[in-house]
Amino acid sequence: IPIIFVDAHRPILTEKQPDTLESSLLIEDPTVSQVVYREVIPENGGQTWLRFEGVAGEKITIGCGVPVILRLLGYSQHLAVVGFGLPEKPSGLSLPKGLGAVVYPPSKSPRYFHEPFTGTNSWILVDDIFTVPANGTYYLVLYSPTVVEKGKIWITIGKKEQFGLEDLFVFSEWKRKVRAFHEVL
Repeated sequence: IPIIFVDAHRPILTEKQPDTLESSLLIEDPTVSQVVYREVIPENGGQTWLRFEGVAGEKITIGCGVPVILRLLGYSQHLAVVGFGLPEKPSGLSLPKGLGAVVYPPSKSPRYFHEPFTGTNSWILVDDIFTVPANGTYYLVLYSPTVVEKGKIWITIGKKEQFGLEDLFVFSEWKRKVRAFHEVL
């Protein structure tokens, strides 16, 4: 029995540090609404890498944001989709030969967002749709083109809400961890 949560992302809670292309976190279905929460520290280069298999013509919803915490006011990173045949070689992001990127710089006027299921608030920096140009492996990466500053950021992929009955049993744990990330007691 599918359970629908409007505007809710399925959290990906992992201890894995997907801070390089090689350690990227696999997203099984990039059309399913999912979110990864990351503490950004300069020691790991401040990058977060996700990977997915894209199908030509598929539209993938992508985004990133930061928790509404006073010390994070103005904190931001760029979001890029990386893959073969993409046009840019973005500054501040080292890519292997043959890979390019479509870069989404953070909004200068982030949009406020309240997530009702966890009772958390965020500033949305990027909210866009990437159209996959050809079948293949693509990467979604958060990065800072200049100095990496300590902070917190989340990255989303997908739009389709997909929750099942088993998710009801883990929702309280998800909620606790998401609220802790947003520093909401």
